Amino acid sequence: MYFNQLQIITSFFLLWIITQSGSDLEDTIGLCLTLTFGILHGANDLNLIQKKINLTKRNITILIFYLSVIVFSFFIALQLPIISFLTFIIISSFHFGEQHLSKMVKVKSNFVWLVYVFYGLLIFSLIFKSHSEFVVEILTASIGFYDWRLIIQIIFLCSIIGTTLIWAIFQKIGWIEINLFKELIIVFVLTIIFLNTTLLFSFAIYFIIWHAIPSIKDQIIYLEGKISTKGFIQYLKSSFIFWIISFAGALIILEKTKIILQERPMIFLALIFSFTLPHIFIISLISKNN
Repeated sequence: MYFNQLQIITSFFLLWIITQSGSDLEDTIGLCLTLTFGILHGANDLNLIQKKINLTKRNITILIFYLSVIVFSFFIALQLPIISFLTFIIISSFHFGEQHLSKMVKVKSNFVWLVYVFYGLLIFSLIFKSHSEFVVEILTASIGFYDWRLIIQIIFLCSIIGTTLIWAIFQKIGWIEINLFKELIIVFVLTIIFLNTTLLFSFAIYFIIWHAIPSIKDQIIYLEGKISTKGFIQYLKSSFIFWIISFAGALIILEKTKIILQERPMIFLALIFSFTLPHIFIISLISKNN
Protein backbone atom coordinates (compact mmCIF):
# COMPACT_ATOMS: atom_id res chain seq x y z
CA MET A 1 0.00 0.00 0.00
CA TYR A 2 2.78 2.42 0.92
CA PHE A 3 4.50 1.67 -2.37
CA ASN A 4 1.33 2.63 -4.27
CA GLN A 5 1.14 5.88 -2.30
CA LEU A 6 4.74 6.63 -3.26
CA GLN A 7 3.88 5.91 -6.91
CA ILE A 8 0.94 8.34 -6.80
CA ILE A 9 3.03 11.07 -5.14
CA THR A 10 5.87 10.58 -7.66
CA SER A 11 3.43 10.67 -10.58
CA PHE A 12 1.88 13.94 -9.41
CA PHE A 13 5.33 15.39 -8.68
CA LEU A 14 6.42 14.67 -12.26
CA LEU A 15 3.12 16.12 -13.51
CA TRP A 16 3.79 19.29 -11.50
CA ILE A 17 7.30 19.55 -12.98
CA ILE A 18 6.09 19.34 -16.57
CA THR A 19 3.29 21.87 -15.97
CA GLN A 20 6.05 24.38 -15.25
CA SER A 21 7.66 23.72 -18.63
CA GLY A 22 6.85 23.23 -22.31
CA SER A 23 6.03 20.04 -24.18
CA ASP A 24 9.62 19.71 -25.43
CA LEU A 25 10.98 19.33 -21.89
CA GLU A 26 8.04 17.06 -21.09
CA ASP A 27 8.96 14.67 -23.90
CA THR A 28 12.64 14.89 -22.96
CA ILE A 29 11.87 13.82 -19.39
CA GLY A 30 9.68 11.00 -20.68
CA LEU A 31 12.39 9.86 -23.06
CA CYS A 32 15.08 9.95 -20.35
CA LEU A 33 12.92 7.86 -18.03
CA THR A 34 12.29 5.32 -20.78
CA LEU A 35 15.96 5.08 -21.79
CA THR A 36 17.12 4.61 -18.18
CA PHE A 37 14.64 2.68 -16.04
CA GLY A 38 12.66 1.42 -19.03
CA ILE A 39 15.61 -0.29 -20.68
CA LEU A 40 17.08 -1.31 -17.31
CA HIS A 41 14.00 -3.32 -16.32
CA GLY A 42 14.48 -5.54 -19.37
CA ALA A 43 18.27 -5.71 -19.28
CA ASN A 44 18.45 -8.68 -16.92
CA ASP A 45 16.35 -11.07 -19.00
CA LEU A 46 19.24 -13.47 -19.64
CA ASN A 47 20.08 -13.72 -15.94
CA LEU A 48 16.44 -14.33 -15.10
CA ILE A 49 16.05 -17.17 -17.59
CA GLN A 50 19.37 -18.71 -16.48
CA LYS A 51 18.17 -18.79 -12.88
CA LYS A 52 14.84 -20.23 -14.00
CA ILE A 53 16.50 -23.20 -15.70
CA ASN A 54 19.21 -23.50 -13.02
CA LEU A 55 22.26 -22.57 -15.09
CA THR A 56 25.26 -21.34 -13.10
CA LYS A 57 27.16 -19.96 -16.09
CA ARG A 58 26.19 -17.88 -19.08
CA ASN A 59 25.02 -20.01 -21.95
CA ILE A 60 25.64 -18.81 -25.52
CA THR A 61 22.65 -20.87 -26.68
CA ILE A 62 20.29 -18.75 -24.59
CA LEU A 63 21.78 -15.54 -25.98
CA ILE A 64 21.47 -16.80 -29.57
CA PHE A 65 17.88 -17.89 -28.98
CA TYR A 66 17.01 -14.54 -27.35
CA LEU A 67 18.48 -12.54 -30.23
CA SER A 68 16.85 -14.86 -32.78
CA VAL A 69 13.43 -14.18 -31.28
CA ILE A 70 14.07 -10.44 -31.57
CA VAL A 71 15.11 -10.70 -35.23
CA PHE A 72 12.26 -13.07 -36.11
CA SER A 73 9.69 -10.84 -34.37
CA PHE A 74 11.01 -7.78 -36.19
CA PHE A 75 10.54 -9.29 -39.65
CA ILE A 76 7.14 -10.76 -38.76
CA ALA A 77 6.01 -7.30 -37.62
CA LEU A 78 7.05 -5.81 -40.96
CA GLN A 79 5.21 -8.48 -42.94
CA LEU A 80 2.03 -8.55 -40.82
CA PRO A 81 1.70 -5.04 -39.36
CA ILE A 82 -1.94 -5.05 -38.26
CA ILE A 83 -1.72 -8.53 -36.72
CA SER A 84 1.58 -7.63 -35.02
CA PHE A 85 0.13 -4.41 -33.63
CA LEU A 86 -2.92 -6.12 -32.15
CA THR A 87 -0.71 -8.93 -30.81
CA PHE A 88 1.59 -6.34 -29.24
CA ILE A 89 -1.35 -4.62 -27.53
CA ILE A 90 -2.74 -7.90 -26.16
CA ILE A 91 0.54 -9.34 -24.85
CA SER A 92 1.65 -5.97 -23.47
CA SER A 93 -1.73 -5.64 -21.74
CA PHE A 94 -1.20 -9.06 -20.21
CA HIS A 95 2.31 -8.05 -19.14
CA PHE A 96 1.18 -4.76 -17.53
CA GLY A 97 -1.75 -6.47 -15.82
CA GLU A 98 0.36 -9.36 -14.57
CA GLN A 99 2.89 -6.98 -13.01
CA HIS A 100 0.21 -4.91 -11.28
CA LEU A 101 -2.28 -7.58 -10.22
CA SER A 102 -0.45 -10.90 -9.82
CA LYS A 103 -0.08 -10.51 -6.04
CA MET A 104 -3.86 -10.12 -5.76
CA VAL A 105 -4.57 -13.47 -7.45
CA LYS A 106 -5.34 -16.15 -4.87
CA VAL A 107 -5.73 -19.30 -7.00
CA LYS A 108 -4.11 -20.91 -10.02
CA SER A 109 -6.52 -20.95 -12.93
CA ASN A 110 -6.37 -21.04 -16.72
CA PHE A 111 -8.70 -18.02 -16.75
CA VAL A 112 -6.64 -15.65 -14.58
CA TRP A 113 -5.00 -14.20 -17.70
CA LEU A 114 -8.31 -12.46 -18.41
CA VAL A 115 -7.80 -10.29 -15.31
CA TYR A 116 -4.40 -9.19 -16.57
CA VAL A 117 -5.38 -8.59 -20.20
CA PHE A 118 -8.47 -6.50 -19.52
CA TYR A 119 -6.66 -4.32 -16.97
CA GLY A 120 -3.76 -3.75 -19.36
CA LEU A 121 -6.22 -2.93 -22.16
CA LEU A 122 -7.85 -0.38 -19.86
CA ILE A 123 -4.51 1.38 -19.35
CA PHE A 124 -3.66 1.33 -23.07
CA SER A 125 -7.11 2.56 -24.09
CA LEU A 126 -6.98 5.41 -21.56
CA ILE A 127 -3.68 6.54 -23.08
CA PHE A 128 -5.03 6.16 -26.63
CA LYS A 129 -8.28 8.00 -25.83
CA SER A 130 -6.40 10.84 -24.15
CA HIS A 131 -4.28 11.37 -27.29
CA SER A 132 -6.56 9.96 -29.98
CA GLU A 133 -5.66 12.41 -32.75
CA PHE A 134 -1.92 11.79 -32.46
CA VAL A 135 -2.38 8.03 -32.02
CA VAL A 136 -4.59 7.82 -35.13
CA GLU A 137 -2.01 9.80 -37.09
CA ILE A 138 0.83 7.47 -36.02
CA LEU A 139 -1.13 4.27 -36.67
CA THR A 140 -2.35 5.46 -40.07
CA ALA A 141 1.18 6.36 -41.15
CA SER A 142 2.62 3.13 -39.74
CA ILE A 143 0.04 0.49 -40.59
CA GLY A 144 -2.49 1.94 -43.00
CA PHE A 145 -5.94 3.45 -43.31
CA TYR A 146 -8.29 1.73 -40.89
CA ASP A 147 -11.02 3.24 -38.75
CA TRP A 148 -8.61 3.67 -35.85
CA ARG A 149 -10.98 5.90 -33.89
CA LEU A 150 -13.59 3.14 -33.92
CA ILE A 151 -10.97 0.51 -33.00
CA ILE A 152 -9.76 2.63 -30.06
CA GLN A 153 -13.36 3.16 -28.93
CA ILE A 154 -14.09 -0.58 -29.12
CA ILE A 155 -10.93 -1.41 -27.13
CA PHE A 156 -11.88 1.23 -24.55
CA LEU A 157 -15.44 -0.05 -24.07
CA CYS A 158 -14.36 -3.71 -24.04
CA SER A 159 -11.67 -2.97 -21.45
CA ILE A 160 -14.13 -1.22 -19.12
CA ILE A 161 -16.84 -3.88 -19.46
CA GLY A 162 -14.35 -6.74 -19.32
CA THR A 163 -12.46 -5.40 -16.30
CA THR A 164 -15.70 -4.72 -14.39
CA LEU A 165 -17.24 -8.14 -15.09
CA ILE A 166 -14.08 -10.19 -14.57
CA TRP A 167 -13.15 -8.40 -11.35
CA ALA A 168 -16.71 -8.74 -10.00
CA ILE A 169 -17.00 -12.46 -10.86
CA PHE A 170 -13.49 -13.47 -9.75
CA GLN A 171 -13.77 -11.44 -6.54
CA LYS A 172 -17.09 -13.11 -5.71
CA ILE A 173 -15.76 -16.66 -6.20
CA GLY A 174 -12.57 -15.85 -4.28
CA TRP A 175 -10.07 -16.09 -7.13
CA ILE A 176 -8.78 -12.56 -6.63
CA GLU A 177 -8.69 -10.12 -3.74
CA ILE A 178 -8.66 -6.55 -5.03
CA ASN A 179 -9.03 -3.32 -3.06
CA LEU A 180 -11.50 -1.74 -5.47
CA PHE A 181 -11.33 1.72 -3.90
CA LYS A 182 -7.53 1.80 -4.17
CA GLU A 183 -7.58 0.62 -7.79
CA LEU A 184 -10.20 3.22 -8.74
CA ILE A 185 -8.01 5.93 -7.17
CA ILE A 186 -5.02 4.70 -9.20
CA VAL A 187 -7.00 4.68 -12.47
CA PHE A 188 -8.38 8.15 -11.65
CA VAL A 189 -4.88 9.51 -10.98
CA LEU A 190 -3.54 7.99 -14.20
CA THR A 191 -6.45 9.43 -16.20
CA ILE A 192 -5.72 12.94 -14.90
CA ILE A 193 -2.06 12.55 -15.86
CA PHE A 194 -2.84 11.15 -19.32
CA LEU A 195 -5.24 14.01 -20.08
CA ASN A 196 -2.70 16.67 -19.09
CA THR A 197 0.51 15.38 -20.66
CA THR A 198 1.87 14.45 -24.07
CA LEU A 199 1.54 10.93 -25.48
CA LEU A 200 5.19 10.12 -24.80
CA PHE A 201 5.10 11.41 -21.23
CA SER A 202 1.79 9.65 -20.52
CA PHE A 203 3.24 6.33 -21.61
CA ALA A 204 6.53 6.98 -19.78
CA ILE A 205 4.77 7.75 -16.48
CA TYR A 206 2.85 4.50 -16.50
CA PHE A 207 5.64 2.44 -18.03
CA ILE A 208 8.30 3.60 -15.55
CA ILE A 209 6.52 4.47 -12.30
CA TRP A 210 3.81 1.82 -12.43
CA HIS A 211 5.53 -0.98 -14.34
CA ALA A 212 9.33 -0.86 -14.77
CA ILE A 213 10.29 0.11 -11.21
CA PRO A 214 7.93 -2.45 -9.58
CA SER A 215 9.27 -5.01 -12.07
CA ILE A 216 12.88 -4.23 -11.09
CA LYS A 217 11.90 -4.65 -7.43
CA ASP A 218 10.35 -8.06 -8.14
CA GLN A 219 13.32 -9.14 -10.25
CA ILE A 220 15.77 -8.29 -7.46
CA ILE A 221 13.71 -10.35 -5.02
CA TYR A 222 13.68 -13.25 -7.52
CA LEU A 223 17.43 -13.07 -8.16
CA GLU A 224 18.73 -12.11 -4.70
CA GLY A 225 15.99 -13.30 -2.36
CA LYS A 226 15.17 -9.87 -0.91
CA ILE A 227 15.34 -6.13 -1.51
CA SER A 228 18.62 -4.65 -0.31
CA THR A 229 21.27 -2.15 -1.36
CA LYS A 230 23.62 -5.02 -2.11
CA GLY A 231 20.97 -6.74 -4.22
CA PHE A 232 20.27 -3.55 -6.18
CA ILE A 233 23.98 -3.00 -6.86
CA GLN A 234 24.34 -6.61 -8.00
CA TYR A 235 21.31 -6.13 -10.27
CA LEU A 236 22.93 -3.06 -11.83
CA LYS A 237 26.23 -4.90 -12.33
CA SER A 238 24.66 -7.94 -13.95
CA SER A 239 22.50 -5.87 -16.30
CA PHE A 240 25.03 -3.14 -17.14
CA ILE A 241 26.51 -4.59 -20.35
CA PHE A 242 23.14 -5.43 -21.88
CA TRP A 243 21.75 -2.08 -20.71
CA ILE A 244 24.59 -0.02 -22.21
CA ILE A 245 24.32 -1.88 -25.54
CA SER A 246 20.55 -1.33 -25.58
CA PHE A 247 20.98 2.30 -24.53
CA ALA A 248 23.49 2.97 -27.31
CA GLY A 249 21.26 1.22 -29.83
CA ALA A 250 18.27 3.27 -28.70
CA LEU A 251 20.23 6.51 -29.13
CA ILE A 252 21.19 5.52 -32.68
CA ILE A 253 17.57 4.67 -33.45
CA LEU A 254 16.39 7.98 -31.98
CA GLU A 255 18.95 9.84 -34.07
CA LYS A 256 17.35 8.31 -37.14
CA THR A 257 13.80 8.46 -35.81
CA LYS A 258 12.66 11.40 -37.94
CA ILE A 259 13.87 9.71 -41.10
CA ILE A 260 12.36 6.39 -40.04
CA LEU A 261 8.99 7.89 -39.14
CA GLN A 262 8.82 9.81 -42.40
CA GLU A 263 9.91 7.03 -44.75
CA ARG A 264 9.13 3.71 -43.01
CA PRO A 265 7.25 4.39 -39.75
CA MET A 266 6.40 0.71 -39.34
CA ILE A 267 10.09 0.00 -38.73
CA PHE A 268 9.88 1.98 -35.50
CA LEU A 269 6.86 0.01 -34.27
CA ALA A 270 8.46 -3.25 -35.41
CA LEU A 271 11.51 -2.52 -33.26
CA ILE A 272 9.35 -1.93 -30.20
CA PHE A 273 7.41 -5.13 -30.89
CA SER A 274 10.52 -7.26 -31.42
CA PHE A 275 12.26 -6.17 -28.20
CA THR A 276 9.09 -6.45 -26.13
CA LEU A 277 8.07 -9.98 -27.10
CA PRO A 278 10.98 -12.00 -25.59
CA HIS A 279 11.00 -9.89 -22.41
CA ILE A 280 7.30 -10.53 -21.79
CA PHE A 281 7.77 -14.26 -22.40
CA ILE A 282 10.63 -14.46 -19.87
CA ILE A 283 8.86 -12.45 -17.16
CA SER A 284 5.71 -14.52 -17.60
CA LEU A 285 7.76 -17.72 -17.39
CA ILE A 286 9.46 -16.83 -14.11
CA SER A 287 6.19 -15.51 -12.66
CA LYS A 288 4.26 -18.68 -13.45
CA ASN A 289 5.36 -20.63 -10.41
CA ASN A 290 6.08 -17.72 -8.07
